[in-house]
Amino acid sequence: MPNEYIALYTNKDRTSPWSHRIEIALSEAGVQPAIGLIDLKDRPEWFTTIVNPLTKQIPAIAYGGPTVPADQPSSKSVKLAESGVLLEFLADIYPEAKLLPTDPVQRAKARFFIEKANSTFIRSWLMFHKGEGSKEDVFIGLKTMQNLLPEKGFAVGEWSIADAAVAPLFGWAQVALREGLGSYEEGAGPEMYREIFEGERFGRWVEYWRENEARESWKNTWDEARLLRAYNR
Repeated sequence: MPNEYIALYTNKDRTSPWSHRIEIALSEAGVQPAIGLIDLKDRPEWFTTIVNPLTKQIPAIAYGGPTVPADQPSSKSVKLAESGVLLEFLADIYPEAKLLPTDPVQRAKARFFIEKANSTFIRSWLMFHKGEGSKEDVFIGLKTMQNLLPEKGFAVGEWSIADAAVAPLFGWAQVALREGLGSYEEGAGPEMYREIFEGERFGRWVEYWRENEARESWKNTWDEARLLRAYNR
């Protein structure tokens, strides 16, 4: 694996599911990045002018160049952004970590899984959480993703960045629904939680989710208490 400096920029609470995607992939690769915490309500000038001047969003990374504090990014490092792009980049620079399958067909299936997750479950969950979508749309998205799963294992059998792309969003949804956190009707969240986890409709998805939860990369990067504190601020 390359022994290059890498810094990850995330929100100051470290609750962004998009940044969490990258933390999981880095953990799978055995890489401990420098962490830059960004106040999204008051982004520092060094971040908006040096790290990600185009979109000014997280996650972003600085790769290569000298080893420096994350809040003092070097002009000699490469700056990259967007979680999907970063997942692919990490798969390329850490091939030994097997973040993507070597078989071209399986690689394509992993990318398709990510695309469908973004356009179905993730989109519908974000809308529902804001009080602008329906429960059934979320369920349709979950059913779509469940139907893409193989009989056993992860998104394409062996673990890949396809799983890193989905796990943070579903992990967040699981907690928010269970605790009733979101802009939906009172009681709707816990009711949905029970329908997902206690019924048979999403049995294969729940099995898949439990396998993700059991991975060391999830345990090393997930902090439910931190997420709940952010909701309570």
